[in-house]
Amino acid sequence: MHTAAMTTMTLDQARNQLADLLARAARGEEVIIVRDDGSTFTVVPTQLPPRKKRGLVGSMEGKIWMADDFDEIPEGFEPYLPDIPEKDD
Repeated sequence: MHTAAMTTMTLDQARNQLADLLARAARGEEVIIVRDDGSTFTVVPTQLPPRKKRGLVGSMEGKIWMADDFDEIPEGFEPYLPDIPEKDD
């Protein structure tokens, strides 16, 4: 039967070796930190939900088409527009 390795150290020792302790925990080793008052803490890796991938800028180039008159008001649509006061120049 195989027993996993275990590392136990004080909080002061752990402060100086945090990166190494995290690497050990990630490999499956049990890492225990003991505080001066005798409290013990186990370092364990957790799984975070995967990050959503964001689209790359320009990745849709050539795949989207916009009409030259996209900002024109369609004929017969005027009754649905809000009343917007004209600006004084």
